[in-house]
Amino acid sequence: MIKDKQISLSTEELVAAFTLCGYEKAAADIINERQFAQTEEQLVTFSNQAESLLNNRGYWDETRSTNLVKGLESFIHLLFKSEKKTRCVYGNHVLIFHQLEGDEMIVQTFKGMEHRFELAKHDDPLWGKIASFYELEDSEIDLPEGFSLDSEGFDLFSQAKSEEVDAIIRDQIYPEMFNIFLNDYRNNHFELENFSLLLSSYSRDESELVQVNFLLKSKGFMWLIDYSLIEEKDEIHFKAMAPKECFEGIVYVMLDWYKQAD
Repeated sequence: MIKDKQISLSTEELVAAFTLCGYEKAAADIINERQFAQTEEQLVTFSNQAESLLNNRGYWDETRSTNLVKGLESFIHLLFKSEKKTRCVYGNHVLIFHQLEGDEMIVQTFKGMEHRFELAKHDDPLWGKIASFYELEDSEIDLPEGFSLDSEGFDLFSQAKSEEVDAIIRDQIYPEMFNIFLNDYRNNHFELENFSLLLSSYSRDESELVQVNFLLKSKGFMWLIDYSLIEEKDEIHFKAMAPKECFEGIVYVMLDWYKQAD
């Protein structure tokens, strides 16, 4: 049994666990994506090293058909059984809520070189897990006013070069709230964060993006970029939200979708 129903694995160990549990294609996809091994000899070396790491972690049990302890094997099968997932992205970091049966889910966090898994329920304070992931605490701060852009204006700023953004901020051409957003955008290396709803089936090797929403972290709050009126009014709205309000909103959308019948 896994202690406290929590598991920590490097990507290499996770790939080995996938293979030992019979999910070879998922393992191969990660190996190819990360270029862990490009020849048969390298693949054998990689597999031996990963299995040795699992042994050192205490996840190895030679008395079982998979050579994995029961708790880890159960977690792996639950991951692939889950079809509804919510994924939050923050730079190179990823947080995924894998819906299970009823009100249970597996929460997976990937930061640095390690994946962490834990069991959670719908009535747990899930917004706090998202706040921790985005490294934000809920606090009383003055939020800037929201604003909107049409699609052309959005394309112009999103394609702007660093020096052009610097000039806009320096010259104070636009309202202060837009300059605050642009400065956050520049500090985030001209990238937006996002959370998305995914429908996946390992048995059919299919994955469908059901919904995606874009975010941008600022100092003490989050920007939510709302595309819901782009077709009707050609408007994209930018709203500054306190962390708890924003992340509780994500949880509401996620759980509402999880509770819907397939």
